[in-house]
Amino acid sequence: MQYIGGSYYQGKNYLRVQGPNGVTIFSQLNGTWSPVWTAYAGGAGTWSSGAFTTQTSGTNPPVTALPSGSVVSAPALINGGAVILPVTVPPSANSCGNGDAYYYLYALNNGIFPSGTFTDSTGTAITSALFVGYGTAFTPTVTSFNGRTLLQGAANNTGPSKTFPTGFGAGLPLGGPTGWKLVN
Repeated sequence: MQYIGGSYYQGKNYLRVQGPNGVTIFSQLNGTWSPVWTAYAGGAGTWSSGAFTTQTSGTNPPVTALPSGSVVSAPALINGGAVILPVTVPPSANSCGNGDAYYYLYALNNGIFPSGTFTDSTGTAITSALFVGYGTAFTPTVTSFNGRTLLQGAANNTGPSKTFPTGFGAGLPLGGPTGWKLVN
């Protein structure tokens, strides 16, 4: 176990437990903690009545597995029922350079992708893991800008886009697309 954190959402307590290879979310019911879902390098799954079910591509909707060889590189951020998990994917074998930094997005209560929760700066819905930059992915921050919620990403290098830091509109409580771009 590398990181641990708690959250209260829609009348329920949740516990986030992270290691270098993945995250598991627990919920509390009648004073008892039970695992709900997990995502790890190379797989994912859910629990029901104490029984674990591995997710497959045929499961609808699936909990998104992390890429094989990836590392959970910083504590997740939980906000508005969404889990934003910083994941670093190393460069492919026999190649030079940095790995890729992503945010994998999950719904806190069931682990599925939180459709409609996040949009990019043009208002287009984010529908998969979010590329943040190169190198290590760090924990994002949530701020308010002109009355809108902004998810600010962080990585070692945000690349040629010069986005400062990589910004994504978030449909969190206040909603609406927003983005920041550094202009030279």
